[in-house]
Amino acid sequence: MIQPSWQLSASISLVLAVLWVAVSVSGVASLRVVKAFALEFAVLVGVFAVYQHTAYLARGKTAGAFSNGMDIWHLERALHLPSEVWVQHLTLGWPDVVRATNWYYAYMHLNVMTAFVVWMWWRHREHYALLRNTVAITTLTCVLIQMVPVAPPRMFPDLGFVDTAAQYGQSVYSAGGIADQLGAMPSIHVAWAGIVGLFGAWAVGRRWGWVFILNFVLITYAVVATANHWWADGIAGLAVMGVVMAVLIPIHRALGRRAARRASARDLSGEQPDSESVPALP
Repeated sequence: MIQPSWQLSASISLVLAVLWVAVSVSGVASLRVVKAFALEFAVLVGVFAVYQHTAYLARGKTAGAFSNGMDIWHLERALHLPSEVWVQHLTLGWPDVVRATNWYYAYMHLNVMTAFVVWMWWRHREHYALLRNTVAITTLTCVLIQMVPVAPPRMFPDLGFVDTAAQYGQSVYSAGGIADQLGAMPSIHVAWAGIVGLFGAWAVGRRWGWVFILNFVLITYAVVATANHWWADGIAGLAVMGVVMAVLIPIHRALGRRAARRASARDLSGEQPDSESVPALP
């Protein structure tokens, strides 16, 4: 499983960038797939390195974290949302389920997104550009909002919360870890799972789309059942994703129409002026 640091991500991004330059200079046509892969993932891994490093720098920002967490708790009670404590107690009596939930929270977040992005680039290139931009902008937007510290539920044992990962020795928030413990709002876990669920179902249709939706359900359950996030964190993450997509989709459609017109114009320039076989523009 991937256990990254921002230094590792930055190094991978640099290696991919160097590979892209080397292939570009070589001019070997047969390596065009390698060139495209290196460029795309140098950018994405670079974005992830920025996310990790920002979280690392944000560790020292603690002022107001607990009062912000309590504000979220009271807001959720006012909205009559189901208590996260109730969700936790559904599985606390089942140690193997708790361990599996801790594991899912710790590892599936990054590994699923990594595999999904590569798969979309390889098999569903028509959706990839929108996916890439959605992941990058959503992540960076969430990171900016996370500069306002919010304590997660597990830091409120007086409310009945249990830090299940610490209890079973599975915490990713060790002293040397890179995760920002007070960067609970918005939840990038839920935002990424929402992106995977939406784009995955969009790409494969109803027959297999449920697999990607199931991952979203499991991630959302895991972030609450481990007391690492409030419901509001997940809702905010999805809201950021929704706003980003609402902005990006019209832009991508406009760019697609522009590209189609250019392609049609190129095709037209190679035909006789009186040709009647010119396809209609979209």
